[in-house]
Amino acid sequence: MKSIKRAAGLALAALLSLPFMGAFASGGALDAGFPGYMELDPPIVVNLARTRGSKYLRADIQLYIESNEEADLVTLHMPRVRDRLISLLAGRDGSTLMTTEARETLRGELLTDLREVMMTQAGRPAISGLYFTGFIIQ
Repeated sequence: MKSIKRAAGLALAALLSLPFMGAFASGGALDAGFPGYMELDPPIVVNLARTRGSKYLRADIQLYIESNEEADLVTLHMPRVRDRLISLLAGRDGSTLMTTEARETLRGELLTDLREVMMTQAGRPAISGLYFTGFIIQ
């Protein structure tokens, strides 16, 4: 009797997991993750202008992407995206980036600029959001 209940329980568990297994096997929404976030790895690390002792900025950045197609475009142009971020962040005065308001302004500037890069390269902005998940000035 125990073995029948156990077999029935295993069969029920297998049946309930079938929809999820299909999504993973077909590369569906559970596997794709978009809309979702794309982490820039490794983080962006740049030299800052030497004022008040701050020398480096490390920014952990995630981009919000709406679709798999846009994720593919961003991945294709990731070298340009990273280059643009480095160019925009390098040489800044670290003391001007210490406040929440300053980082929020910077976030908006970076997003606008990256959307322009993607428009030039791919014909559409492709990036819907930019978020700092780490921001260290030393």
